[in-house]
Amino acid sequence: MRNSLPPLFNEFIMLVKETSIVGYVGIYDLGKIPGLIQSRTFDYLFPLLIAAVFYLVVVLALTKVLHIIEKKLGKSDRNRGGVTNGK
Repeated sequence: MRNSLPPLFNEFIMLVKETSIVGYVGIYDLGKIPGLIQSRTFDYLFPLLIAAVFYLVVVLALTKVLHIIEKKLGKSDRNRGGVTNGK
């Protein structure tokens, strides 16, 4: 479980980042909404910056959750006498 968790979370983070591709098919998401704002206000930088910050916050939060889970799994392995990283 501990070895498969980082690749699983990496795939999940990539899925979150790639959801903006769905916006070009017709579903409103974080990638499509800045385009709508840009077409109405002619302000191109601010909506994209907000979307970028939102994606950054989501990815950093998911990375933090992964780090916490890895710590808990590593601690439980040490308590059982398991080998962790050769230490």
